[in-house]
Amino acid sequence: MNGELLQVSPRISHAKAKQLRRQGYVPGVLYGKNHAAPVLFDKKHVERFVHRMGTAAVIEVSLNGLKQQVKIKEVQRDPVTREIIHIDLMNVEMNQRIQAKVPLLFEGRQVMEKHGLILQHQKDFVEVEGFAKDIPSFIRVPLHILQSSRNSSIRVQDLEIAAELSVIDSPNELIASALKPTLKTDIQAEIKQDIAESSDEQPESQEG
Repeated sequence: MNGELLQVSPRISHAKAKQLRRQGYVPGVLYGKNHAAPVLFDKKHVERFVHRMGTAAVIEVSLNGLKQQVKIKEVQRDPVTREIIHIDLMNVEMNQRIQAKVPLLFEGRQVMEKHGLILQHQKDFVEVEGFAKDIPSFIRVPLHILQSSRNSSIRVQDLEIAAELSVIDSPNELIASALKPTLKTDIQAEIKQDIAESSDEQPESQEG
């Protein structure tokens, strides 16, 4: 578990969500085993926190001076601006086994583009199961693999995932593949050639 602390404030239950958002807060709910507490997050802080930490890992929050281990249950975003408008948290025990959709972190995209390769990715996360303390923030996808002529794709089974975790997704499920632009160039050349040949075969117009 990452040591960074997310500050959470109690929220008055009758406070309107729209007004809170205008004041720079993000409303949310912290779910415990037998209770649910309305809470508030500082908008700028929680935006940065979620961007850095993702939504899969178990994190530590401080509410009324009490530190708790929680998992982000759901993040709601504005459909237009993509800003966070609501967050649900769920208390977890560190020795509790949970399932989580861990975001994928694609590394080496710029190197791929420098080699003239186009990335096509099929998945944004991998679903795993393990003890809450072992769930990572991200799973890294090393794109340099795609530069090899022997590897044109990356599948779930190619990822380095901690032995403490069980992978729920199929090992053969496609994560990403590389498209070589030369194929596109060849196709375009063939189309141009077909057009040229078609023009040559057109009958000459008859006069008179």
